[in-house]
Amino acid sequence: MSTNPGLRIFKLPSIALNAVLNMMNPIELIALSFCSKSCYWKCKSFRNTSKMKKQVETFNLLFSWDNVIKLRFRTPSDMFEVEFEIEELIREKAKLKLKDAFVYDEAYCNAFEASYATTRFTSMDITKGNKLLKLLEKSLKSNGDTINNSYFSDPKTIPLYSLTLYNSNLEYLSSFQSWCAYLCNLFNVQPTTLSLNYWYLKADMIETIMDTYCDAENTPINRFELHSFSWYLGTIVDNYEQFLIPILERQNADSELRMLFYPLKSFNFDFNRLRIVSKCIEIKHSNWITFKQLLEFQSETVYLCRSNFLNSHFKNLVEKWRAGWTPKWKRLMVEFKENLDADSLVSGQSMTIGSEENHRRSYIEKNSLIKIYRFCKNIKTSKGDVVKLGYHIARLDKAIATITVENNRIGWFYIQSTEPDAEFTFCVTEHTFDLN
Repeated sequence: MSTNPGLRIFKLPSIALNAVLNMMNPIELIALSFCSKSCYWKCKSFRNTSKMKKQVETFNLLFSWDNVIKLRFRTPSDMFEVEFEIEELIREKAKLKLKDAFVYDEAYCNAFEASYATTRFTSMDITKGNKLLKLLEKSLKSNGDTINNSYFSDPKTIPLYSLTLYNSNLEYLSSFQSWCAYLCNLFNVQPTTLSLNYWYLKADMIETIMDTYCDAENTPINRFELHSFSWYLGTIVDNYEQFLIPILERQNADSELRMLFYPLKSFNFDFNRLRIVSKCIEIKHSNWITFKQLLEFQSETVYLCRSNFLNSHFKNLVEKWRAGWTPKWKRLMVEFKENLDADSLVSGQSMTIGSEENHRRSYIEKNSLIKIYRFCKNIKTSKGDVVKLGYHIARLDKAIATITVENNRIGWFYIQSTEPDAEFTFCVTEHTFDLN
C-alpha cells in the first residue's frame, strides 16, 4: 500500500505554485478549478494576466441541433480546442453512470475525449475534484480537424478535446449559460463568437439567447453567425420576418457579421437598421443584394457569394470609382453570376507590369501619365495556385484601386493604402476552389 500523500500544490510558495500551474494545460486547469473554491480562485488568479488571456484565441457559442461551447487555446508549445456539448439526459440512450459522473449545475459529465490517439493524464492526489481530473484524456497526435476560415488561410490540424454535458432537466439552456459563465470567469475572457442556426431553435430560446448575449448593455461580440438548415432550400425562411430580421437587428457583432442562411428570393434587409456596423460582413447567398446596397455598404470588408451581379455591374463599379466616387468599404469580393472579362472592365492607355516590386504605390506614382497598370499574378496556396488577372488604377487625387479576377467568376475590388511606400494588398478566397 502506498503511503505517498501526493503533491500538495497549494502548500507551495507562490512562485513554485505558479510554476506548477504554468505546466498545466487549460484542460487540467479547468478540472483543478472544480476541486474547491480555493482551487477556483487560485486558478482564476493565475489566469488573470494579459499573457494568459491571449492564449484563449477563440471562445465560440454555437446553438443549433447541438449546443456547443468551444474554446481554442494557443499556448507557447501547442494549439488545441476544447468543446463542451450540452445534451438532454436520456439515461437509456446515454448509459451514463451518474454515480461516477461529475456534476455542476444539474449537468452531468463523464469524460473529456480526445479526437484521435489518446493517453491519460496522471491524476493528482486531490479529493473533491478527482472525479473530473481522472477522466481527462489528451491527444498525442492529431491527423485531421481542418480550420476553415471564411477567407482563405493555409489549413492546419489541431487536437480537439470534447466533453458532453448531460442536463438533468429540460431547460438545458440554463446549464449552457452556467458553464459559459464559469469559463468566462475562470479564464477572464468573454465569448468571441455567437452562432445561431435558427431552424433548430424555438422562438423563446432565440429570445433568451439574444437577451443574454446581445443585450444593449453587453460588450459587443466579435463575430455573429446566422445559419439555416440548407437542405430544405425552398421552405426554411417562410417566416423570415419573424426570425431573421429581428435577429439581425439585435445582434451586436463589431468585427464580423456572417449571414450564412439561405433566403427566399423575396427576402430583403435594410442594413441601416443594424445596431453596430461590423468591420466585415459576409453573405453566403447574396442573390437578394441590390447594386445600390453594394455601393452603400458601411463595413470595411464585404464578401458576397452566389450573387446575381454581372460583368456589366463590375464595369459600372470601376467607372464610378474612376469618376471620383469612393465607397466606405476598402475591400470587396463578389462571386458573379457569369464569367468575367477583366480586360473589358477598364479602358484607356495601360502598361503591363510583372515584378513583385512594382506592386506598390511608389512605383505607380513614378509615371504620372500612365493611370492603368495591367498584371497577372500567381499566388501559391496549400490548396493550389490561384492566378489573378487585374489592374491597378490611379486617379488624379492619388487614390489607387486594384481590381482582380480569379477563377473566372470571383472579382475583387481593393482601395489601396495611401501610405507613400505601401505594398498593395491581394487576397484569395477559399470559395475560389469551390467553383472548380
